[in-house]
Amino acid sequence: MASVVTKAAPNTAWFFEMSPVEKKGTTMFKPLRNSLGFLALVAFASGCASAREGYLYDTKAPRRGSVVFHDAQLTEGSVVAQLANGERCTGKFNTIPDQVEVDDETRQIYREDSQVGLVILKCGAQHIVRCGFQRDHAGAGYGRCSDTAGSHFSLYF
Repeated sequence: MASVVTKAAPNTAWFFEMSPVEKKGTTMFKPLRNSLGFLALVAFASGCASAREGYLYDTKAPRRGSVVFHDAQLTEGSVVAQLANGERCTGKFNTIPDQVEVDDETRQIYREDSQVGLVILKCGAQHIVRCGFQRDHAGAGYGRCSDTAGSHFSLYF
């Protein structure tokens, strides 16, 4: 593929000279260019599958655990948590639209301002944590959780 260089004549905006440019030494940079393209693709893909970190605060004691929402920008995904007592939990989350703007003519949703969701975490053989939450379109949110042992938590992410 031939490249063309455009040069403007001095002191005028009306005369342009176009001449072919010969590419030299491009074979050396071709692997680098391919690598950069691959890295850009990986960065883009990982941006779409972002994680959102947060905390589970015990409502009866001044301690907290941690929580990570994988695929946080999606409407469903996996969740990993560690309770304040050190117990590890894994589970899933799902969301549905909450505050939306609807086109009056088509009755279609054209803007989603927030979502509500549910997280179910399995921590042990008989220990389940359930969290209801609300989040904005960027993924930040808050909620309340309770477990099968009667404990309650505040969720912020």
